[in-house]
Amino acid sequence: MAILHLVLLKFKQDVAAATRQRFDIRTDTIVRVAPGAKEVHLYSHGNTAILRSWASKTGIARLKKLEALFVEIYPKIEELSGYMGFMAQINSHLEGKLKVKVAILDDGVNLVEIEEENQKGESFSPTQEYWVGPCKHGTAMAKCVRQIYPSAELIIALLDDSRSNDSQHPFTIRSCTQALRYALRMGADIISMSWSLAREQDSTDNDKAEFENLVNESVNHEISWFAPVGLDSVIKICSATDYGAITQENLHTRPDFLLPGENVEGVWNGVPTVRGSSFATAYAAGLAALVLYTLQANKIFSEEDAEDDFEEYKLALEIVKRHQGMIKVFRILAKKDAEDITARNCFIRPNSNSKWMTLLMWTSKSIYGKLYLKLFPKRS
Repeated sequence: MAILHLVLLKFKQDVAAATRQRFDIRTDTIVRVAPGAKEVHLYSHGNTAILRSWASKTGIARLKKLEALFVEIYPKIEELSGYMGFMAQINSHLEGKLKVKVAILDDGVNLVEIEEENQKGESFSPTQEYWVGPCKHGTAMAKCVRQIYPSAELIIALLDDSRSNDSQHPFTIRSCTQALRYALRMGADIISMSWSLAREQDSTDNDKAEFENLVNESVNHEISWFAPVGLDSVIKICSATDYGAITQENLHTRPDFLLPGENVEGVWNGVPTVRGSSFATAYAAGLAALVLYTLQANKIFSEEDAEDDFEEYKLALEIVKRHQGMIKVFRILAKKDAEDITARNCFIRPNSNSKWMTLLMWTSKSIYGKLYLKLFPKRS
């Protein structure tokens, strides 16, 4: 049962404000009661029929003066058991129809600690398989991705850490290049590389040049790259506090986006909390995968429902699958201008009042509606 709470409805004349709380209010009622609303707060228990009506083009979009829309859905995203159960129901309907592949280039993944299904992997180390060994960092990255998008199909690449004494770059560049080629061959949609690449101005390392060229090539296709600061062409992520303050060690960097990476719980076996930009990077990869899943699901549902704007949904997905399209989505989620190419340090907070992660989880049309207006501002 959905709860709708209309609060602080700001009319253009600035003469009225109203607070209402009701169950299952239809969109027509909202439009009739508050046609000039500038700010609307919606609360829901997850009734998909109500959510779809709010998110459709004939729903909240009819409030022409609307400037701010806030949606809260309970149980909240923090209650992961309910969230994962909901995603499981959606996945059962969409089984075999869509998948989003996230490649994790790291020190492998301990399959005992994650679901032993829906992943593939390969080792690029001469001494061990991708699931053998401590694999602590890679396992934590996989957990972060699946906390955001539980159904992510993981492509796991274990890198050669024979340079583990090198604090700037623990993996051999050759194994990184081989792993990247593997991820591309496996059809990765998102590539998460939660480690930095050391820069050497006078380097003649052919492997490094090949790796960077391969990164640039993949960015030009329908793949989004996420990595900490240290490599051009990728979407650069740094850790922030829950309130958006960049961490001290990253004060002199210029990341594209900031995501929470402090006091991360439940991802490192035996350690209560961990911190660092690598965790923020993995969360960014999981979020990007969830965005793609949401848009793909919306396209499938609109096709099944024979909706007239199916082609528009399809085009929106094609745009967001591209590297620059995903950057625009992240700017929107950070409440920035999608076209502002100068924007840096854009903070994306999962537990903000707008509850954007919950919005993404529950209704694909909501994200489509927002993105469509941003990506096609001149179209009616």
